[in-house]
Amino acid sequence: MVKFQTKILQKNKLYIPKAMQNAGFKGLIDICPNQKTAVIYPSEIPADRVIKSLELILQELKLEAEYQKKEQ
Repeated sequence: MVKFQTKILQKNKLYIPKAMQNAGFKGLIDICPNQKTAVIYPSEIPADRVIKSLELILQELKLEAEYQKKEQ
């Protein structure tokens, strides 16, 4: 799984890395937050595609959590 880290810049601006911009994260994006996480996706992507992508990300995060547990 590819991960990006970024900081909120001065005046509360969010920097989107170039690799993400090249993957379609430019122009208008949607950010759907809750208390601990947020989903960021290009505004033109249909909700069903966002959900499918989130399911893949969730699977990868579960695997990562399993590996981290085994290493402790």
